[in-house]
Amino acid sequence: METHSSFETHKKTGIMDWRPEAIRVPSIFVIVAGHMLFFTGYLLNDARNPLVWCGGLAIGAFMACSGYVHGLKDEFNRSGTLNRSNYIKYFKSRFLRLYIGYYLAVIVVFIAKLMAGFSVEFSTTGELVYGVSNPIYITPASLLLDITCMWPLFTANLGGIWPEGWFVCAILILSLAYPIFRRIYSINKNYLYAIMVIIIIVRLVVIVFINANYAYYFPFAWTAEFCLGMIIGNKVCRSGGPTPPSTPYQRLIISAAARVWPIYLFHMAAIVFMPEFAPIKDFFLTILVVVILTEIFYRILGIINRKLGVKQKLGVKPM
Repeated sequence: METHSSFETHKKTGIMDWRPEAIRVPSIFVIVAGHMLFFTGYLLNDARNPLVWCGGLAIGAFMACSGYVHGLKDEFNRSGTLNRSNYIKYFKSRFLRLYIGYYLAVIVVFIAKLMAGFSVEFSTTGELVYGVSNPIYITPASLLLDITCMWPLFTANLGGIWPEGWFVCAILILSLAYPIFRRIYSINKNYLYAIMVIIIIVRLVVIVFINANYAYYFPFAWTAEFCLGMIIGNKVCRSGGPTPPSTPYQRLIISAAARVWPIYLFHMAAIVFMPEFAPIKDFFLTILVVVILTEIFYRILGIINRKLGVKQKLGVKPM
């Protein structure tokens, strides 16, 4: 979803890989459908529900695709490449690409919630309220977590003005850990494999014995999926890079996938208007609004990125 789209070029060949985009496109529809069902009360956020696991699989697919696109680049492999200067440059790039959209989404969703009838309660001493809530509880702590987008990192949960924005934090944290994962993998592959196995075991223990939410929202819970994608991408890189899209349907997938990030950012701005146990026609109407919002903000993000000098990916200029 975002930002690590395979429109990112392979360092040597400049070829776009359409395959991860073919995974992202259906995955984003699973996530949007899940949020619609959650918000209207047709589906409860219970980790024991098989339908909830479908959303988890979709998120896992996004994490793997993000790792894969990172893995396509020949970077941080050699000694001395992971230094302070290179890392700061890398951090700035990741931060801008993610947080420009994040801050715009928080504003848009907040306005949409107010228009949809949500109320707001301010408190200087209140405790954090997790999950989606009406009224929206705002405290100094919650506002700080909203501004930094660090709800899942520091609480292992979601909350705030735009709870669904937890995914932005997860992608950022794993992206910032990526150079370290890449160096570990280049030094000894078994070290990274061991980290992945340990994370999987800990995650299963947390799901069964502690709280399944922690195994879903905490960013490092997705380390195994992200690293698996990175490993596959690295192998493709070393074998000469991906082959270019050569058919109309591949190019269509690439064009559609350019909208995946704005879909994730702004779909809740439409969903918050849906009533509880909404009729089927409301679902179709909401999908139409999501499509319109996506196209509008896809273009707005492109304009903002160009104004700020954020490097554009190949193929994602508004048509």
